Amino acid sequence: METHLAGKRQLLHLWKEQGGRCPVCPQPSAAIERWHSHHIIWRTQGGKDSVDNLVLLHPNGHRQVQHRGLTVVTPCPARSNREA
Repeated sequence: METHLAGKRQLLHLWKEQGGRCPVCPQPSAAIERWHSHHIIWRTQGGKDSVDNLVLLHPNGHRQVQHRGLTVVTPCPARSNREA
């Protein structure tokens, strides 16, 4: 249970940092469950499961990245209305 909740917190953190937008197709999405977490540096290449190595992608964007070999970078954190 603790691991599951930590994973949900991690997804929510990433979603907020990205402003609810996919960095591949910049489309917004309200449902976190529809996102795929993607390792910026793949685990097979030594990437970690930490937040700074993950980005959330729409399922279609994730397929494009995987099949076309696209590079994804961490988007700039979203600014809250208080900072604007």
